[in-house]
Amino acid sequence: MRKRLWSLVVDRNPPSSAAGKHDGRDWQERTEDQNANEVAAQMLARTMINRRLSHRELSVVAPILHFGFGAAAGAAYGVYVDTASDDRASGAAFGSALWLAADGIAMPLAGLSDSTLQRPLEMHTQSLVGHLVYGVVAERVRRVIRRALDRRDATGAIPVHGGSTFLSAMDPGPRVPSSARSRIRF
Repeated sequence: MRKRLWSLVVDRNPPSSAAGKHDGRDWQERTEDQNANEVAAQMLARTMINRRLSHRELSVVAPILHFGFGAAAGAAYGVYVDTASDDRASGAAFGSALWLAADGIAMPLAGLSDSTLQRPLEMHTQSLVGHLVYGVVAERVRRVIRRALDRRDATGAIPVHGGSTFLSAMDPGPRVPSSARSRIRF
């Protein structure tokens, strides 16, 4: 959504992609008339099912590829930080590295975008800011998950507010009043 807002400010008329306003590649569509998520989805479809995806299929597959890649990158970051001996985890550094490696190098090499040398500074800035936000959020989520995992009891259950555990709080046994469910914190 933040990239859509940026596009509205810059152009007042953001491009339309198959994935809609949550696509995250407005900047690329404005300058290249293509979208890396959609290009990758079509390449995958040609390889796996030997045909192009319809607009409707593309509206499902393109975001799955985009968010799936983001989830995999975030998980890899979390595993790396948890196993590295260096204790200076930085989501901003992770986001910057992902921006450089994926948007700056891998996507042009894979034919999913034009060369980064052809992009105006505004496009680089928009993409970098998006990746910085992603990296900071990924680090925050990693810390929340790490704290929850560090508080596990001997059974492996994660304790939550009120003395119960995460696993028992999710148990479909006796109904938990909604007021009690809202107090569950990690």
